[in-house]
Amino acid sequence: MGRFEYIDPEGCGLHIAPVTYRDGQSLLVLIGDPKGKAMIARIPLDHVEEVVAGLRDMARQAGGQAAGA
Repeated sequence: MGRFEYIDPEGCGLHIAPVTYRDGQSLLVLIGDPKGKAMIARIPLDHVEEVVAGLRDMARQAGGQAAGA
């Protein structure tokens, strides 16, 4: 299976991989490693679009804040 990785200029990473959880449910696992401390989020496939929409919304808000600063 594939995976997605993004590493920012400071070396912090976001790693996303498809997994099958203990109960047989298919999920995406997001692992962030800011400053060496791993954070894990398990996203059920039927919530992926909600997460992507939230990311887009946060990007729009950040862009608006940066433009107004």
